[in-house]
Amino acid sequence: MSVSLHSDVTGQPRHLKLRLSLLFGALFVPNAIYLSFFPLWLERGGLDPVQISTLLTIPVFVRLVTTPIFTHLADRARERTHVLIAIGAMSLLFASLLVFPMGYWSLVAVVTGLAVFWSPQVPIADSIALSGVRRHGLDYSSVRIWGSVMFLLSSVTAGLIVQRTSAANAAPLIACGFAVIFCATFVAPRLGRKRQPQALMAAGAGALRSPRVLLILIATGLIQASHGLMYNFGSIYWQSLGVSSQDVGFLWAVPVFAEIVLFKFYSRVFGDWRPESVLALAGAVGILRWILFSQAGVLGFGFYTLAAIQSLHGLTFGATYLAQQTFLAHAVPEEQAGAAQGLGVSLHGIIMLLVMFASGPLYANFGGSSFLAMTAVSGAGIAVAFWFAASQRRWIESKSRSAP
Repeated sequence: MSVSLHSDVTGQPRHLKLRLSLLFGALFVPNAIYLSFFPLWLERGGLDPVQISTLLTIPVFVRLVTTPIFTHLADRARERTHVLIAIGAMSLLFASLLVFPMGYWSLVAVVTGLAVFWSPQVPIADSIALSGVRRHGLDYSSVRIWGSVMFLLSSVTAGLIVQRTSAANAAPLIACGFAVIFCATFVAPRLGRKRQPQALMAAGAGALRSPRVLLILIATGLIQASHGLMYNFGSIYWQSLGVSSQDVGFLWAVPVFAEIVLFKFYSRVFGDWRPESVLALAGAVGILRWILFSQAGVLGFGFYTLAAIQSLHGLTFGATYLAQQTFLAHAVPEEQAGAAQGLGVSLHGIIMLLVMFASGPLYANFGGSSFLAMTAVSGAGIAVAFWFAASQRRWIESKSRSAP
């Protein structure tokens, strides 16, 4: 009997864990550089805050429209990895165009094209990894963690390069990051089509009918959207305070490290907490974080104080995300889990879009003080979390009354 070079005798692709680790690590290389230094590259090119905000918001909008299309296409393909290779090639093409001089509207076209093919990459990689979990008992966290590790390393390395050269090198670095992704797609495992395709529309109806699911998704979306102003103007704000390009890279790395720590100890610390309690804490820490952000220039915060503020990201983002996922894992039937996740992407994307569109005028008019507006977004998340808690209590009471 012959054995495929791509699989062992059990049918599991050879080196499945290693190949997925390499894929996830590669996927977050350009992400780190783009988030940390693309705004600085745009500012160096003479763009104003509103133009920068628009360009940085485009991928958020595009993600809502194109990601479901490509993930659906990947599910129907013989191999989802083949779709990943194709969009990896196209994203590399558009990223390479960034190194050429162009005007604002040409830049809009290139960023839009890049976002079309970049946005679906992580969801498709997730679908490949989760197939490995179901079919071969893969530990998802053991491969996904390499995305966070490479984000850290890439952010710091790019910071060193930009510090020793200039922000003009951000575009070539981003293009190199997409070249890394393209190479990694060729080693991504081939697992074949899903054995039991999900009836997405039928599953979605149940999720949409649940007020509890909608409320917790809105609450988490608001708390996470409060980061929108920082995503758009964090690097620019820090450099206005005298932070070096190298240290900007470190300030973007600190939140990722905080997430890793939070993910590792979440069950031990918050395992007995109700979701609304975790969200209330995350929102409250968010309010503190954005107040401190807004006063960094007034109070003369240095790098280490800013790094301490950034470490709060473990709670403001990581705890929010895990509280949502923990609730959905228990409240949504398995056959509706995909629809619930898709609903979350849509709701979160809409809320984030609104915040990111507003961030340009806010920062242009108020500078660092504009971060105070994010306390209102975090506060709204807390309010919806309490609304969710009331809905949860009513649901439990109704179940108790209907019990025999």
